[in-house]
Amino acid sequence: MIRFTSSIRPMCIALVAIMVTSAVAFPLLIGRLEIYLRKEPVSLQSALDSLPARLGRWTREGDDYEMTATMTEELGTDKHLTRVYRDPSGDELTVHLAYYTGGIDDVPHVPERCFNAAGLTTLGATVVEGLDLDFKGATPTDLVNVKTGERYDRISVRHPVLGPMDVHLPIGDPEISVVEAKDPKNKRVTHVGGYLFIANNRYAARASGVKSIAYDPQERSAYYLKVQVTYSTTAGPDEATREYLPMVEDLLDDLVPAVMQILPDWPALESRQQKSGDEVAA
Repeated sequence: MIRFTSSIRPMCIALVAIMVTSAVAFPLLIGRLEIYLRKEPVSLQSALDSLPARLGRWTREGDDYEMTATMTEELGTDKHLTRVYRDPSGDELTVHLAYYTGGIDDVPHVPERCFNAAGLTTLGATVVEGLDLDFKGATPTDLVNVKTGERYDRISVRHPVLGPMDVHLPIGDPEISVVEAKDPKNKRVTHVGGYLFIANNRYAARASGVKSIAYDPQERSAYYLKVQVTYSTTAGPDEATREYLPMVEDLLDDLVPAVMQILPDWPALESRQQKSGDEVAA
């Protein structure tokens, strides 16, 4: 049996008291400071496969890709979509969407990892490119994003089930991370992978940007969508990216508004949370 001397016993009692007090006080403190270590999940408004088969001049080619259970587990979410879109000239872009919500620190599966897993060799570093997107018919609103203070733009889209509806476009300047790769067994083809994220209704080009937005300690809820677009061409390095960017901009002009009708209505969620906070404060 372990015995404590009379001088040590009071110190042990004090330490236990401090630990018990901290266990009770810490949750109260972070609650009062509105710090949320565990995020509330946010549901999609509709399934990802409700994304329209036609996006501007791009039309779905073939059936959506079905992942195995192992691939879904590796991806880290069962809410995903992989679909090929083709334009009238015959160019094809593969769109991959993956939705995450409520997690503490999810790590998105990005093309660099996919290319390497498929045996491809990446060519140089990933580069962030600005996107010049044109959302025809978008209009400013009086709604303000709580975190940035920027006003939301609104655009009308046609939901496949609900019909015409207004959605709020993401906040910020759209950018895309782009990486090129080649297959050592077929060096004639250059593969281009580009991706961006929409996190809590804001754009992010890198995973680090997702963390700063969706996992902000003061955000009660969190979600993000990875939007990945890949392209294969016989063009050489760098030239392949120059081919890719105008096409992906053309696709995203229609894809982003279509995606926003599927994602949670973040401005409405912000409004409900603000109202709830005001009621608690009162």
